[in-house]
Amino acid sequence: MISAHICPHVSCVEILTEFVKRKKGADAYHRAYYYDAEGKRQKENFKCNKKQPKKCNGKYKNPHYCKAYKDAEDRLKNLKHATKTQSLNLESLSKSERVEWAQAAELAKRVGMPMIQIVQLAEQHKGPLKPLDISEGILLFLEAKKAEGCAEGTLKSWRRDLKRISGKFRGQVHELRTDEINKWALALPLAPKSQRHTLGTGGTWWIWMDDLGYSVGPKNPFKKCQRIKSPRKPVVILTVAQARAVVYAAVKDPYLAAVVVLVMFCGLRTEEAQKMVWDWVHLEHPMVEVPEGIAKKGEERFNEIQLDRLDVNLKNLPPNALAWLQYVADQEYLMPMVGAQSKPRKQIGAVLPVNPSTYRNRKKKHLKMISGKVNVLRHTFCSMHIAAFRDQEATSLIAGNSVRELKASYKRPIPQDNAIEYFNIMPPVGKKPHESPGFTGGRPSQCLETRNT
Repeated sequence: MISAHICPHVSCVEILTEFVKRKKGADAYHRAYYYDAEGKRQKENFKCNKKQPKKCNGKYKNPHYCKAYKDAEDRLKNLKHATKTQSLNLESLSKSERVEWAQAAELAKRVGMPMIQIVQLAEQHKGPLKPLDISEGILLFLEAKKAEGCAEGTLKSWRRDLKRISGKFRGQVHELRTDEINKWALALPLAPKSQRHTLGTGGTWWIWMDDLGYSVGPKNPFKKCQRIKSPRKPVVILTVAQARAVVYAAVKDPYLAAVVVLVMFCGLRTEEAQKMVWDWVHLEHPMVEVPEGIAKKGEERFNEIQLDRLDVNLKNLPPNALAWLQYVADQEYLMPMVGAQSKPRKQIGAVLPVNPSTYRNRKKKHLKMISGKVNVLRHTFCSMHIAAFRDQEATSLIAGNSVRELKASYKRPIPQDNAIEYFNIMPPVGKKPHESPGFTGGRPSQCLETRNT
């Protein structure tokens, strides 16, 4: 329903009382319509709180006096005055346009350029110096990052975080305010890490647009927002006895054997080990290759393995890593029956790669001792390697993490003797593991020069 009240004091303008439907009833607005300096029809909204908006007027002490309607009338009167004083170009600007004008004036003052020169630059560039809608800015950012070749996982994470922002905030980028974003972010039903990640993504997006010269405002509105901090839980690792029990149980299953050995003794993440193939495990020249295609951070790693006895001065993988890799590569396994098979199939060597769901199900069945302990195998390797070799830089290169992250999330202080005992855990072949610290899975140990001749 629309009722019109024509204001006799101003030409070519009017106030319309309009209703916007909501889920519960409708909201009434007194909208001032006018024509700007370019002849375009503009409108400004003044929300009405009266029970009978159609009877509203701007007459003070009248029973139907309405402050919102009076504001609309005052706006039109100011426009009429601006027309007579030839200042219509400024007065006819909407609220958001007046904010942009003030920002442009501040910019001109700061850089020492005349306002007319700022306008000329904007006309020349068109795109960048123009105001930008939030949804449009997000779309441009994602398209640019995709063209740069960012990983699909990274794009998916950015898209998710920016969708939260665009779902809450409308309008143009320069209208974003730190206090509004902060209030919204603190009320998000997210884990602290997800909340921090969302604000971080918003800041990255804002900086990208600012670097390209878009009109985004003078300061990053995401920078000063409060990040929710969550107390770090203590790092949980296995004792040497527990680690021995886990690896001995894992190597009996073809779908667990190689993955557990690669995580416990070779420095791989579980998701990296699941994608490995045997061609990347070099037993002749002992080394585990982690190609950039499966590495979490896209950086390939070549983790070399010591020969013969453990030497803490060499700063790479101990020889028990090679012993376990040789053991699971040569072991004969009975594979589970599939479909119409009448008897189990025999296979030499553990399965690589392994489907994540298969690994998860077999782990739940055969490795109940580490159930509920997230990343405990990787935490154990990192803590043991740092304690044994006392070189955090070397451990960070092997594990593919920064030193800072190792200290914060992976390291647990343990005695060096315990760490050396951990890296002396050997396969169940021949002598007992602690009696043969240089045992290499049944194959005679050779130095590198002998292997290459």
